[in-house]
Amino acid sequence: MFISNTPFIIGAALLCLVGVGGVACSFAAPVGRKGLAGTGSALVLAGAAVFLALALWSGAFNEALAPLFGGRTAWLVLNTVDYVFTAGLGTGLILLALAATRRPSRPAPHFTPHQPYGPHAPGTPYQHGPAQG
Repeated sequence: MFISNTPFIIGAALLCLVGVGGVACSFAAPVGRKGLAGTGSALVLAGAAVFLALALWSGAFNEALAPLFGGRTAWLVLNTVDYVFTAGLGTGLILLALAATRRPSRPAPHFTPHQPYGPHAPGTPYQHGPAQG
């Protein structure tokens, strides 16, 4: 049984390393990307941890759940857990891709109005025609 699960164990272990690396690197992400990077890598880590647990102990889980739910229902429960965490893993990878490609927001340009100048500036009288003195 261990030989047939070896590729699944290796893949899940590599995904766990990606999740741990992503969580560690999300602290160094820019402010606008920390939330996406942290959430995405946490979802990848959770999905990979469940995949690793299912790859290592799927037989033990099936034996433990079979008396409670019946043989076929135990497989349904394990498959449902697998599908839910597959969706979480996919969502985490999409969030990591969005965090990597998101453009940093630029602050809106701040224009200060300049002081008026010229013959019609506030405080200077407006005169029609030639100046009379």
